[in-house]
Amino acid sequence: MNTLLAVSYRSPPWRSVREALTIVSLVALMGCSENRNAAPSATGIELYSVMRPSGDSSFTREEQRIVTAARAHLEKVHQKPLDARYRVERTKDGYEVDAMFVAGYENEQPLYYPGGHGTVVLNADGNVVSYMPGE
Repeated sequence: MNTLLAVSYRSPPWRSVREALTIVSLVALMGCSENRNAAPSATGIELYSVMRPSGDSSFTREEQRIVTAARAHLEKVHQKPLDARYRVERTKDGYEVDAMFVAGYENEQPLYYPGGHGTVVLNADGNVVSYMPGE
């Protein structure tokens, strides 16, 4: 009795692995390419450069009044004096004051810590409407 063995040809496994690695490498390289359409992002230093200490002379008289009210509220909430940097933004209903709390200094530059920020919303009269702490 003659028995025929059917043998099927399969490509060696190294070929499929090589193809998979090639595809993964191409995808990774495409993901790392520079996006020329995107606007340049600001560095942390540029973002923090608009933050000013309370009493900074670059604040207008009105902004200083708003920062003083926001700082008083923050110190009341945190139950201690705070060293912070502030940014005032005028809104249609009043002001938003962003505060970043200073943890310390290095080379005379303030150091901030994660979650060490908050936003105080004030009406045009300088009364606190709400406070959103950082997380």
